[in-house]
Amino acid sequence: MYELYRLEHVCKKAEQHQCPITDINICSFSGQIQGFLVKDNYHLEMLYRIMIGDLLPDSGRFYIDDRPVDNPSFSELKKSGVYAVGRHPQLANHLNVAENIVSVASGKY
Repeated sequence: MYELYRLEHVCKKAEQHQCPITDINICSFSGQIQGFLVKDNYHLEMLYRIMIGDLLPDSGRFYIDDRPVDNPSFSELKKSGVYAVGRHPQLANHLNVAENIVSVASGKY
């Protein structure tokens, strides 16, 4: 197994009346499937958007294939073998969650 991506000391300020994301460290390796349990949907959405390059953190570092990346994009992550299935994981409506994950992992989507 080799490292696909890494988040180090990632922080993101929150909207009014929400707690921020502070000092998150995540590392993902090839062949690994990760799931995250967080306090609430607000934090889950923020973390998910940061991890797919849709939301830039206020501080911290993002690495893809062990090289620092300032502005990661989902297409760059996908080229490295990282795929994200959100909490509404119906890429293909006729497939269940597990079948959607297998489809993404096999390169069909």
